[in-house]
Amino acid sequence: MMTSPPRTSPDAGRTRRTPAVGQPKNAPTPTPCSPRSWASLASPPPRAGNRPGASRSPSPCAGRPIPPVVECPQEPDDERGTMSESSEKRPSTHRQGKGKGKGKGKGKGRPPSQIKLITKHLGEVGRTPTRQIRIIVKLIGAKAAWALVKEAEAIEAEGGQVVAATGVRRTFGGVFFVLARAALTPEQRALVWPSVATLRERRLAKQATRPPSPWAERRQVLDELRAEVGTATTCKVTVVARPAPGALVRETSTMLLLTRGAPPELPPGQLTLPKKADELTLYTTAKHWAAIAPQLAQDPLDTAIWSGSLVYDPDLEGLSVLAVDGTTRALDAARQGQPYAPLDAPVPEGETASVRATVIGRPGAVVKSGHARLTLMQVTRTLPIPKGFPTPPSAPTQVLIVMSWYQWRAVFRQLEAAPTAQIAVHGYPVLDPAIPGVAVFAQSVDLRP
Repeated sequence: MMTSPPRTSPDAGRTRRTPAVGQPKNAPTPTPCSPRSWASLASPPPRAGNRPGASRSPSPCAGRPIPPVVECPQEPDDERGTMSESSEKRPSTHRQGKGKGKGKGKGKGRPPSQIKLITKHLGEVGRTPTRQIRIIVKLIGAKAAWALVKEAEAIEAEGGQVVAATGVRRTFGGVFFVLARAALTPEQRALVWPSVATLRERRLAKQATRPPSPWAERRQVLDELRAEVGTATTCKVTVVARPAPGALVRETSTMLLLTRGAPPELPPGQLTLPKKADELTLYTTAKHWAAIAPQLAQDPLDTAIWSGSLVYDPDLEGLSVLAVDGTTRALDAARQGQPYAPLDAPVPEGETASVRATVIGRPGAVVKSGHARLTLMQVTRTLPIPKGFPTPPSAPTQVLIVMSWYQWRAVFRQLEAAPTAQIAVHGYPVLDPAIPGVAVFAQSVDLRP
């Protein structure tokens, strides 16, 4: 008995697919064409004919209807391990902020501090009044500070306060500060409104933290300084010394050889002074020397005072002073009609008591060397030379100005605003063979319009 082969279904060999969630059962099943990812649906790949060298071949899906896009079936929340629908918009209890640790965040949800509220209520926006309000609140507390604010509001409601010196009405914040000054103790007032001496001590203490840079470091920036040299219209020096008896006296001039004493204390943040003691050659007129020599021989505590031009002498490889004026402390006090007070201890013969240079001009390039600021100037004005003086060196004198960062910061903005402004540098001059010329360590720097 012949048995017929089993009847096969037309769908035999095909994979049965479960309809997607939300899709009707009678929806057409997608044809298994080339597999594509879900992300590629947004940007379909280019056709084969658009690629160079590709041949056009009939697609196996040609003529078939394009199936609708079926969304990817989603699994239950407990199986995927993701956030459930009920917790999708649950607010976070974590404090937002940039601080590290607990309680240090400064997020937007944190209420403003009492200091900020008081400052905003008073209408103060400056850095100094804001700092003063912060100190006052920390000293007396927020409750007492708000009491002063209420009292200031009551005064403003009655017409306010008027400054007795100018007749101008005080601001709301000014009334608050007057009340706070009266409520604080003298020690607390010193913290809120420090004196000028206290501010100066703080500034000097901050400057002292910057150690001086080695003197040899200036050689590394000399090329940058020579690229833009400034001009100096004045380069004078005042020397207070006790000359030795053996002076070289000529008919019209006198030459004295002086040895430097201890250098003065310089502001912090500069270069270190060279250790070598520089010798100073001083030229004065025979007339001035004849006027002061008897006074120096009579009073061993008296000292001579010379003022003149400071130059670099290449023949002697040292500094020279061309003095145009000479006197003593006793003669100068008698000329001004003031009492003369002799020194407690005599100055050793042949040594200087003080040497102070003054350079006035427009700086060139200012270069940083360690914590110091350096600039190079060239003396352009003809030096005043009395008759009978030796001829000064033909090479122009160059002056290296050594300033601290604090000294330069106090004048550089005004120099930028005024193209014709100059600086006046008062300091201690030393010989700098690297220039070669004079180096002045600034003790004070001010602006000359």
